[in-house]
Amino acid sequence: MDYFWWLNVYDANGCAYIFSHPKRVLIFEEGDPKKFFLEIEKFLKKGFYVAGFFTYEFGYYLEERLKPYCKRRLEGFPLAYFGVFEAPKPFKIEKIQQANTVHFFDIALNLSFEDYQRIVSRIKSYISSGDTYQVNYTLKYHFQFKGHPRDFFFRFLRKQKVRYACMLSTAGFSILSFSPELFLEKRGSILRSSPMKGTACRGQFLEEDEKIAQRLSEDPKNRAENIMITDLVRNDFGKICEPGSVWVPELFKVERYRTVHQMISTVEGRLRKGTSFYEIMKALFPSGSVTGAPKIRTMEIIAELEVEPRGVYTGALGFITPIGDFLFNVAIRTLILKKDGRGEFGIGSGIVWDSSPEEEYKECLLKARFLIEDIPEFKLVETLRFDPEHGFVRL
Repeated sequence: MDYFWWLNVYDANGCAYIFSHPKRVLIFEEGDPKKFFLEIEKFLKKGFYVAGFFTYEFGYYLEERLKPYCKRRLEGFPLAYFGVFEAPKPFKIEKIQQANTVHFFDIALNLSFEDYQRIVSRIKSYISSGDTYQVNYTLKYHFQFKGHPRDFFFRFLRKQKVRYACMLSTAGFSILSFSPELFLEKRGSILRSSPMKGTACRGQFLEEDEKIAQRLSEDPKNRAENIMITDLVRNDFGKICEPGSVWVPELFKVERYRTVHQMISTVEGRLRKGTSFYEIMKALFPSGSVTGAPKIRTMEIIAELEVEPRGVYTGALGFITPIGDFLFNVAIRTLILKKDGRGEFGIGSGIVWDSSPEEEYKECLLKARFLIEDIPEFKLVETLRFDPEHGFVRL
């Protein structure tokens, strides 16, 4: 079977990188994850690149306490999927030709606002009992589509160039990730992560936009959520980095995207000599920005309360070089498009003690705007009005 893979990472010159015609495909379905990582490392030592993804549920296999949840996964979808490649070819994004239209229809959100309210109340009961401080709860859009996934990927990238966008295409499915969030980057012995926590809409005018960004950077709730996750990531770095080497070069930085402002912080550290890729992922995957804190107990709560498995959403997509350097995004703003014409797209937000269900639900819909503005059909789902007595009312 011939697979076409695309992984695109923007450098200073605006280049993307194409991995195609894999020599082998490595798939993890169940069993010992350490053996899977050893298989990856075997090909790296032979001079190959490895590129692909880990689903969120792959994380259950990296923590003994989460093993009871290993059966929770998307049916018919691998937990991890990597191709083994020769060196990638650089490609200028400007060379992309005009793409054909992709049509989306039968679009539905998998949770009503009323059910969402009940789940937020349940999360707050866990917070009250001391089980967790923050739960990143996710929803999903399900839809049908017609057209080639590559056409939508190209069309979208012309309008919204994000730093960690990539597309992976196989015989059975395609993954389109428009993620602005860095999960992990390793260069030599230096490891870096940039968790994203804190969201606000863009303003209509420059002055309004600047004020919104300023409010986000100073907002106590968003700062508290951001520092909570930054501390979690910093603690995870401490498990695998040299003592005293972990630091936070950026805190509460606001980045602007087409439809939202996002607050990020950056954690860096120097890896202990001899630390393996498996040990790094065991300590850090999945990203704390998509779980909450404390991570393990919160992942148990997520497994109990979320309507369905996340799949690749909030997992990670990326590549590893023959010398062991790597780059992985956090798979947010990520679509799965299946060969049979079905697709899904996840959205979520962090629930804390003082969270308002109305505001959190609106934040979820806000995070979908980047997609909605480029897919007119999604506006049918987005047309909601909040009423104090009746909650969200479809217009």
